[in-house]
Amino acid sequence: MSFPKTIPFLFSLIFVPGLLLPAEPPQPRNGDKVLLVNDDGFSSFHSGRYRNAQQLQDAVAAYRDTQVAVLEWCFVAGSRVNFPSEKHELIGGDLTEFPRRGDKLATETLRRLRDEGEDTLAIVVEACKEAGIQCYASMRMNGDYPANAWEGLMAPYFNSDFWHRHPEFRQRDQQGKELHRMSYAYPEVRAFKLSLVREAIRRDVDGINLDFHRHPPFVHFEPPVLERFRETYKEDPAGVRYGDPRWGKIRSTFLNRFMAELRELLDEVGKERGRRIGLSARIDWKRHDEWGCDVKTWLENDWLDYLVVGQYGLGGYEFDISPFVKLAEEAGHGCAVYFGEECITSGHDLTPKEDKLLAAGKLEKPKRRILRAPDLENRASRWYAAGADGVHLFNLSDRTALQTVGSAKAKTAASFGKQISESGIRHSFLIAGNHTALVSEDGKVQWQTKGKARDAFVLKNGNILASISNRAQEISPGGKVVWSYALAKENKELGTAVRLDNGNTLVVERGANPRLLEITPEGKVAVEVPLQPETDNAHMQTRMARKLANGNYLVPHLLAFAVKEYQPDGTVVNTIRTDLKELGGREAKNWPFTAIRLANGNTLVNLTHGNKAVEFDTEGKVAWKVTNEDVGGRFADPCGGQRLANGNTIICSYGQKDPKKPKLFEVTPDKKVVWEFFHPTARAHEVHVLTTNGKSEGALK
Repeated sequence: MSFPKTIPFLFSLIFVPGLLLPAEPPQPRNGDKVLLVNDDGFSSFHSGRYRNAQQLQDAVAAYRDTQVAVLEWCFVAGSRVNFPSEKHELIGGDLTEFPRRGDKLATETLRRLRDEGEDTLAIVVEACKEAGIQCYASMRMNGDYPANAWEGLMAPYFNSDFWHRHPEFRQRDQQGKELHRMSYAYPEVRAFKLSLVREAIRRDVDGINLDFHRHPPFVHFEPPVLERFRETYKEDPAGVRYGDPRWGKIRSTFLNRFMAELRELLDEVGKERGRRIGLSARIDWKRHDEWGCDVKTWLENDWLDYLVVGQYGLGGYEFDISPFVKLAEEAGHGCAVYFGEECITSGHDLTPKEDKLLAAGKLEKPKRRILRAPDLENRASRWYAAGADGVHLFNLSDRTALQTVGSAKAKTAASFGKQISESGIRHSFLIAGNHTALVSEDGKVQWQTKGKARDAFVLKNGNILASISNRAQEISPGGKVVWSYALAKENKELGTAVRLDNGNTLVVERGANPRLLEITPEGKVAVEVPLQPETDNAHMQTRMARKLANGNYLVPHLLAFAVKEYQPDGTVVNTIRTDLKELGGREAKNWPFTAIRLANGNTLVNLTHGNKAVEFDTEGKVAWKVTNEDVGGRFADPCGGQRLANGNTIICSYGQKDPKKPKLFEVTPDKKVVWEFFHPTARAHEVHVLTTNGKSEGALK
C-alpha cells in the first residue's frame, strides 16, 4: 500500500495559522497534580492479562478511582497496529512462526478480537470516557527492528509492509550504510506515520501522544539531510563531525514539518468535532536537540498540550526539569510540563532464546528492578518543587502509586542556620563538614547529604563533588552517586576533591604513599604526583590541594609549615613558609590548611592552629593578614576559605564552639567583618560560595 507525499517542504517553515482552540492540558483527578500512565498496548496481550474485550475494559475501568487523569494507549508496535485496520497490518499479521510464546499469544488474541468485531482502541477510548479520564493514542515514533534481530523473527512480526517494501526510505550513517529505522527526512515516511494517526483519531481519542523515546534517531544522514546541510551552511557535510550541533538543527527542520502537518490534521478533525484534539510528546531532556526535537518551536507555535520530559533508557535518572517549565511559561500557550518516569531501573525484555530456555525449565525468569510507590512519591515531591505540573509513568508495576503520587507534596526546604549582615549581604553556599549542605541566600537547604565531608564543590552540571568517607563522590541533586573514586588500600585518608577544567578529578591521598592524583571520568589515574609532607603522621601530611593555571599543584603540608608548589613529575619548584618570625614562628602552630592562588599571583592561606588568614606575595612575604585581634576572636581553627569577587575573604571557623560566634564569616581587606553565618551544630571544614545577593561568584576557587 502506498501513501501520498505530504505537501512539499519549504525551508522557511510555514507554520499553521489560526489553530482551533488554545492548548488544553489535562486537569488533576483526586489529587493536586496530574498523573499520566502509558500502556504500551502490547505487553498485557503478550502476558495473557488481556484475553478478551471484557478484560481490557475492566483494566481501564480500574483507573476510575485513582489519580490518573490520562491513559496513553499505544496503538503501534514496531510499525504495525493493535486494532483492526483496513490500511495497516495487525501485529504479527498472518505469521505462523513467532519469536516468543507471548508474541504468539498476543497475536492470537488480537486476531480473535478482530474476527469477533472488537476494536481494541475503540474499547479503550470508550472505557476511558466511562472512567472519567482522557485517552491519548500513543505512537512510538520509530519502533522498527533490524532485519536480523533475534534470529530474524522480530522484523516480520513487528515491522510493517511499508518498511519491508521501502528500504530506500531508511536511515543512513555517515558512511552511507543503510540502517534499519525509517527516516522522517522522506515525505513518504511522514505520510505513512500521519496515516497511522488518521486511523487512531477516527476512534474519538482525546489526543495523540508522540513517543520520541521509542526509538531515536528519527533523521540521520540521508541524502535529503546532506543536501539541506549543504544548502544551509554552504559547506560539504562529508567533513562535519557526528556531534556537530548543526546536525540537530537540520534534523529539526524535517521533524518540525511533521509536527506542523500533524497539528493541522488534528485541527481539521477538531473543527468537525467542535473541540481541540490534544497533542503531546515525550522527549529526552539532554538529547532532544541532537535528535531534532525542536521543543522551543513546538511550544511557541502552540502545537503541544503537554510535554513529557524524561531520559532515554532505564529509569532512576534525575535532572532539573525547571528549564522546560520556564520554556513553556515563556511560550505563553498553557502547555503543561510533566516529569517522565521510566519505572524499570534494570533488566531487559525476554529474548527468544531466553524464552525457549524458560519454557524448558532451564532458566529462571530474569528479574527487573522497579521504582515502587514510595520511591515515586519521594521523587515526585522534588519534581513538583521544580515546577512540574505532574508525573508521567511509563512501565509502571506498583499500581498503589496511582493513589498517592498525584498528592505528593513539594518538599518545603528546611532552614539551615542564620546569616547576619548589617549591610544586607546574603550568600548561597555549600558548606562541607559534619553537615554538608547547599544553602540558598534565604537560608533554606537546597541539598544535603549524609557523612562528613572534607572538601566539596558545586559543579557546573548542578551535581556536588565531595570527599566523604575516603571517597571522592559526585552526587546528583536527588542524592544519587553518579561517579566515585575510592582511597587506595595502602593509604589512610582521602582529603581533596576538585573537578578540573579537563574533566579529571584532583584528589590527594594521605598515608604510606602520600600522593596527588588526577582521576579520569572513567576512574583511571591520569596523573600521579608523589608528595613530600615531611612526616609519617598520615592525618597531618596534607590538606586542600589545588591545581594552578600553569599546570602545577599547590599543596599545604601542615607539620612542614609549608605550602609547596609541585610540578607533575613531583619536583618542588616553590615553597611558601608559614613559620615566619613575623607570624609567630613554629610556636604559633601556623599549620597551612587551604591555599588559594589569587588572580594577582599572591596566595591566600588559612593557618589552622595559628588562627589567622595570610596573603603571601609571589616571593613568600606577608602581603596581608587578619588575626583574632582584628576580628574579635572569631577565628577558631580556620580550615577552608574563599576569596570573593569583591576582594573580601570568607573564613571557615571549623573549631568554633562558642554559640555567640559564627561558623563562617566574611572579612574585608581592611579587616571589617561584614557577614556571619551561625549554626548550633555545624562544623565548617570547607566552603564554596556560589552567589552574593543574586550575583554569581564566578569560577571555582
